[in-house]
Order: sequence, then structure tokens, then C-alpha cells
Amino acid sequence: MAQKAIFQISAANTPLCVSTLTHDTNDSKKPTEKSGFLKLISLFIRKRPLLLHANLSGLVEAVVKSLDPNIPKMRDTVLQTTTSVLHDLVKTFPSVTFHGGLQKLAVGTLEGASIIYDLRTATRLHILEGHTKSVTAISFSGDGRLIVSCSLEEGTVRVWNANPGFLGMIANGTSRKTPLSSSIRPSKTFGFNLGDDARLSVASILESVYFDWVADRTVKLYVKDSIMSFNV
Repeated sequence: MAQKAIFQISAANTPLCVSTLTHDTNDSKKPTEKSGFLKLISLFIRKRPLLLHANLSGLVEAVVKSLDPNIPKMRDTVLQTTTSVLHDLVKTFPSVTFHGGLQKLAVGTLEGASIIYDLRTATRLHILEGHTKSVTAISFSGDGRLIVSCSLEEGTVRVWNANPGFLGMIANGTSRKTPLSSSIRPSKTFGFNLGDDARLSVASILESVYFDWVADRTVKLYVKDSIMSFNV
């Protein structure tokens, strides 16, 4: 009954509900309180993921910040719950990806940028700038050196070096005005035209759009019944 009531409230005013949940997760000072909000986020991901889509990037950042190592008691208390939420996010949304070896999480935004987080420090590491439309799907390569992202609205797949180093960031146009994160430009861009198949609902995107790395530098993009291969 309680779950039904929560979902009814969220459906009536989704932006307000999700922004409030994001705000409360960010601002909660008590570990047990934050854990409760994280479990509520997990419930939404599993039961009503469409309600989160428009505000996903902000929600992801709130979840990542719960792992702040500067607040060790909080991190230790919510670690298991946060890990579960992150797993649910990656499993459910093609615009969220994780590399376990590097402990990096990336999320594509509706504005076209993608944000890479370092989960060890719970901070933004890089901002990938190149798409002008919303990011539909994103994925780390197996070795974590590359990231590919797709925007169905643009009809493009873009490729980034996920670990550019200092010289690489200069070559990619890094802004020195962003001390907490660097801005990276794509190293390659591929265009495609799927016609009507590119006009998918959010529900269809969650069900049928994803990347699959078939080799170190070869990735396939699945969009409904279409499969495209890219040598990156």
C-alpha cells in the first residue's frame, strides 16, 4: 500500500518528486536516513524507471556523493546499499556505465554531455563534451581506456579517451577553469541513419538500446532490430 501511494504521488508530479528525492539524498546527514533514501531510489529504478529518466544525471550524482571518503562513517554505513543502487542504475539505464577495475562511473545527460565519476573519491573526474543532443547510451571499453556514447537524436556515436593524461587533456581542449574535473572532446565521431528506428520512446530505449564490446577496439550498437559495428 505504501509503495502504491508513493508511485501515485510521483506520477502526479514527477519532476518535483524526483528533485525532492535527489535533494534529500544529498542533504541527509544521518547514515540511516541516507540509506533510506537510497533504498527508495532503488525501488524507483526497479519498479518505475521511466519516472527517473528526465532527472537521471542529478540523481546519479546524489548516489555517488554518498560514497564521500571524507565522511567515513556515512560511507561505511551506506556502502552496500549504494553499491546495489549503482548496480541497478547500470543494469536499467543504457546511459549509465561502470568500470569495476577503474572504479569509474559515467552518465550521459539530456543536454549532451557525459560525466565521469571516480567512485573512490566520489567526485567528478571528466566531462565529455561533443554531443549536442541527449546521450542515449554510453559504455566503457573492457580495458577502460575508451568510452563510446550514442545520441539517437543526433545519429552519432562518439569516442573518447577515458584516461587522456595531462598532454591529452590539452590536446582535447581541456578548460583550466575547472579544477575539479576536466573537459574532454571526442577523438572520433561516426554518423548513422536509422530513420524511424531512431525515434524511440524512453521505454523502448531502456529495453532495446545498448553497446556490446566484441573486441578491444570494436563495439556494436544495438538499436531495436538494428545492429551497427564500429572500429574505434
